[in-house]
Amino acid sequence: MIEIIPSARRLIRSLRDVGYEFVDAVADIVDNSIEAQANHISINIQFEGEDSYVVILDNGFGMSQRDMEEALRFGSQRSYNTDNDLGRFGLGLKTASLRQCESLTVSSRRSEQRRRICSLRWDLEHISKTNRWEVLQIHNAELKDEVIKHLENTVGTAITWERLGRLMGYKYPSGEKARRHAELMAESLKQHLGLTFHHFLSGEIPHKRISIYVNGEKVAPWDPYSRGEFHTQKLELISIPIEHGSSVFDVTLQPYILPPQAQYSSLKAHLHASGPLKWNRQQGFYIYRAGRIIQAGGWSGLRTSDEHTKLVRIAFHIPPQLDELFQVNVAKKYLSIPRELRSALVKEIAPIIQRGQETYRGKQTTENKALATGQSESDNRPGDGIEHKPATIEIQKVHSPLETPKFLETRLIGRLAQRVGLKNQEQKLAQAIGLIIESCAEGDRAFLLNILERYAESETSRATP
Repeated sequence: MIEIIPSARRLIRSLRDVGYEFVDAVADIVDNSIEAQANHISINIQFEGEDSYVVILDNGFGMSQRDMEEALRFGSQRSYNTDNDLGRFGLGLKTASLRQCESLTVSSRRSEQRRRICSLRWDLEHISKTNRWEVLQIHNAELKDEVIKHLENTVGTAITWERLGRLMGYKYPSGEKARRHAELMAESLKQHLGLTFHHFLSGEIPHKRISIYVNGEKVAPWDPYSRGEFHTQKLELISIPIEHGSSVFDVTLQPYILPPQAQYSSLKAHLHASGPLKWNRQQGFYIYRAGRIIQAGGWSGLRTSDEHTKLVRIAFHIPPQLDELFQVNVAKKYLSIPRELRSALVKEIAPIIQRGQETYRGKQTTENKALATGQSESDNRPGDGIEHKPATIEIQKVHSPLETPKFLETRLIGRLAQRVGLKNQEQKLAQAIGLIIESCAEGDRAFLLNILERYAESETSRATP
């Protein structure tokens, strides 16, 4: 047997190209903090030009030096509890971090009785010189002030990223563009963490409620399903069994139909519900592994996104034991729906899609609301201690101009088309006016219809001999 050790200099730089964006890399570190039973995580993006750095602090149970050495090993040999462990591959901490920086320092305090801080560092410059898989032991005097302060006051772990060439690679690293970029990084990170960990931030994962702060600002959970809105429809839970190996696992779908704009409690609430990618791109599957989101929106190739289905969002939970089957990647950002599940999914989502289209068009009535479960809002939302009305609702029909008798009698659409130079395009004009009215808030819609009806009356009087 001959053991061949890969070149440290070349391999470690190749591993930097594993597909972690900044927000995904931080999310991977947050996974580790949650697994360490932390309930308070703080991320600071410190802009100092070429000396800019990122520090991620938690109050988990910390690590001994031996634990830390294993955590910094590429392909860690630690065992994972696949039932609910957010970790999986033994690569995340290293590859996520070194994608963003050239110096990764892990500092930790394990004992509440002792203030001893242990720190180890992967430094790419050192590895390039030595071509050896060596981590450096770091003294407290070399640590950032916030790391020392944090670990002197609590057990836990601190991750420090320095030499952020890939993140802050501006011609003028101390210039205004670089500073603005750092600010945008913080804003994007808050949005990403608020979505990815919304179940943890809102306390929906038993015994794993967390708080996350970015540059001192608390991250708010973003609920993709608008469960706080009275008119959100929570449909019946769907469970699909799937065989893997010698076992059978259940993949579950929890469909939601979000309200049209006119039925939101406010314009602000409607804008908030649109999400980071806005309405059309936020429709579809929200795929969870162990309670955290892997994919937010999209139909995974089962159908295309379109305007008429933008109100449909489906919570899609896969057991961690099916990582291999779903081809979950190292960054926990991409996966693939297995072939044996695709036909079942297409069949199950068909009536949900139809329901979403009807809601969008305002054609839902009491006759076709039976898909809603009628569960109380206490089932729909994180526990807030407030009694809410049932979730079964009736969607009021939106009347388009063509459905108004006076418009038909006076052929208002035809007259309007002629006046604005759209002769022979009455149908397109009618559809456009209908969409405008559907998008209005309830009070504005009534006001607009009133104006159009008055116009119809004036046209009728003109046409009468």
